[in-house]
Amino acid sequence: MNTNYEDHYVIKFARLFLDFVKQDKIVGFSAPDKILLEHLLRGKVNDYGKIKLIDEAIVKNQEILDKYEIDYESLSSKNKDVNQERQVYDNINIKIVGDNNVIEVRLPWLPKDKFDTLIGFFKTTLGMQFEFRHNEDGVWFSMIRDESIFDELLNHPLVKLIGYSIDNDKLQKAKDTLKVEIEKQKKLFELSVTAQLEETEEFKGMFTKLYPFQKVSVEYSKLKRSILIADEMGLGKTIQALAIIEYHQLYPALIVVPAMLKKNWRREINVWLPHKSVVVVETDKIIPPADLYIVSYSMASKVANRFVVRKPKVIVCDESHYLKNPKAARTDYILKNFKTIPFKMLTTGTPILNRTVELVPQLDLLGILDTHFGGKRKFINRYAPPQWNGFGTTYGSANEEELQVELRKSCMIRRMKKDVLIELPDKIRQVIYLPLSDVAAYEKVEADSINWYETKLRKNKDLSEHEILEKVDEKLDNRSWFAERMVRVEYLRQAALEYKMKAVFEWVDDTLEQTSKLILFCHHREAVEQLYEQYKDRAVMLYGGMSGQVEDIINKFINDKRIQLFIASIQSGGVGIDGLQEVCDKVAFVELAWTPAVMSQAEDRVHRIGQGNPVNIYYLLGEDTIEEHVYSVVVDKEEIFEKSTNINKLFIWMRNKKN
Repeated sequence: MNTNYEDHYVIKFARLFLDFVKQDKIVGFSAPDKILLEHLLRGKVNDYGKIKLIDEAIVKNQEILDKYEIDYESLSSKNKDVNQERQVYDNINIKIVGDNNVIEVRLPWLPKDKFDTLIGFFKTTLGMQFEFRHNEDGVWFSMIRDESIFDELLNHPLVKLIGYSIDNDKLQKAKDTLKVEIEKQKKLFELSVTAQLEETEEFKGMFTKLYPFQKVSVEYSKLKRSILIADEMGLGKTIQALAIIEYHQLYPALIVVPAMLKKNWRREINVWLPHKSVVVVETDKIIPPADLYIVSYSMASKVANRFVVRKPKVIVCDESHYLKNPKAARTDYILKNFKTIPFKMLTTGTPILNRTVELVPQLDLLGILDTHFGGKRKFINRYAPPQWNGFGTTYGSANEEELQVELRKSCMIRRMKKDVLIELPDKIRQVIYLPLSDVAAYEKVEADSINWYETKLRKNKDLSEHEILEKVDEKLDNRSWFAERMVRVEYLRQAALEYKMKAVFEWVDDTLEQTSKLILFCHHREAVEQLYEQYKDRAVMLYGGMSGQVEDIINKFINDKRIQLFIASIQSGGVGIDGLQEVCDKVAFVELAWTPAVMSQAEDRVHRIGQGNPVNIYYLLGEDTIEEHVYSVVVDKEEIFEKSTNINKLFIWMRNKKN
């Protein structure tokens, strides 16, 4: 057997060990198998080849093993079952990756049981996620905040026991890179809350028209290629996204939006980037070449392959909270088809509608869920802990202020209007309690909401008795007591609306005597239609399915002095509409949504750039009805959203934590 000097040293070391065994200088020795070599040679041998040399040396001294009843199993054993149980990983290269920081560790030959133990340590103690495929590099993902993780990893007794080799130059390079990354994250956090920058020569052309805080977003984009623009509604997120595209010349650009916002985006592009061509994708047929493509979430699934071929340099997902549900089809195909686009921007004033877990798909699309937050499981355990509510698993909310810090350091820009637009008037919210036209009737519904629903159905002369009972059964069939009570709540809300509507008409009449324009938001389409029927000679209405008419409806409300009312569903009229603030400063909610962020979006159709007056927001609640409870629930939900996004509350939390 040909060996070099180092190999001779290894063999000599093994024979010396056996001499110690022979002289009883090592007492109580057990586990004379491959694990023996691991303990024996820690710090001395780091590759499988030398392990085999030692194995041969020990086998040659079989008489010593027999004398001392050491049941040593050679590496060359032909016992297939034993070999299978003691699977060996040879020269494992592990990369630990954390947002551009990489440390490479090369482990020696290692039995599978020890490898599994090592995996467990990394996952439970360091909270690291691991991807491993046999005969390929393994990759660890972790939130690397400081270089102590390197020392903790390399100095852990288990790692020392196994033995390791590491390239010190690479380690130092990783530490240096980490220091740069930490400084970068500090800068990103600072920019994410900054109102303005000093003027520079590079901001010319369209950039001269930007507000100072909007220029900050362009500066932020110089450091990050994955951005969540989460400014409060009304601060021009569309314009900021277009400015970033133009600054970096990210053409062709793919812009994915809710269907009703396609024309709004085209209008903004024509105003801000008139020198660029734009195509609104309306069909899955031929798509002509363009600088910017606008496509709805629903159409994107049909034409995804077309855009992959065109190799867009950026994808913008407007109202990105549309991607909050990972099981939704649109979320699935967006992640599958567009995650690899080099530059990604999400825009939404409400990245969290109800729960922090809704951020998971959005962060996944941006590519920072793994690299900055340590993966889905770690994010959920830290910021959206699972809870059992008696029916299934739901997700809570925790560490909201810390989450905001990490979001701002990694991807999120969020400013509030009151902080960056000092001249913008405040909102003035007021709850109006309206009397019911028939209190006794409402109380009867309250006592038995299911029977009320059946009675309501009987008013429809087009329904047969069978159809009525079928509809009632459909509502109750296979429902738990919890779901049934939620149905009851919904019926109570409809009853409250029915019996307060007379008072709503009176309130609207009085208000229109004092103002020229008023916006009314409703939750149900039936309410929109009922209000429109009452005021159709001086109103416009908007609800789902009217996306093709949005522009005409807005223009009519703005330009026709005879039109005093803009009546819309909260979902359809509460997002993506601009211009109403030019003629209106009063908004009333005839019905409430369950989600505070949705109502906040609706409020901000008038509380935005261009508004010169204080904005009055009215909540029209049926007195002593379920609506009062709904309002209190919505306010409670808003507190969770505020904790995760309000920078002023964040600074208070940080100051208290320090003290």
